[in-house]
Amino acid sequence: MDISGSQPEAPAPLEIVAASTHCAYGSFAGVLLVNWRLEVMHADVRAVVAYRNQLLKRSFAGAIHMAEPGLPLPDQEGRRLARLGMEARTVNRSAVALVIFGTGFGASAIRSLGTAIFSLRMGPPTRICSTTQDAAHWLTEKTDASLDAESLVRACEALRKAAPRA
Repeated sequence: MDISGSQPEAPAPLEIVAASTHCAYGSFAGVLLVNWRLEVMHADVRAVVAYRNQLLKRSFAGAIHMAEPGLPLPDQEGRRLARLGMEARTVNRSAVALVIFGTGFGASAIRSLGTAIFSLRMGPPTRICSTTQDAAHWLTEKTDASLDAESLVRACEALRKAAPRA
């Protein structure tokens, strides 16, 4: 309760739009959350871009994409679809974090390469992280919204745990 006697507004709940063995996505407080699980499927890329476009019409504060350990790189068509999706968002410059989970040389090398690629391109602020905590704290620093980093971390972890739906 604040000094005016009113209760602080509770954060919006995590909205899970879809969850499969390959991908889960939804939103939390205007942040697009995507969990890439086993393989980047073209249909999932299209669905995530379409959902992001819906959020742009309502409230889009940024995005956190999470890539599970061992996730193979998308094929050429998957990369093309992702690039087109990024290029289509020309007006909104909200930040995007990509979490690449995993330990060891391979995960570290992919994070380093991704960081170098993103630093060379024009576009919205983008950061590659190794944990949802790092991604959520960085994103909250980059957004104008009154976004709570710890609530965002919990939403990311809940999405990762979401069971596939039919």
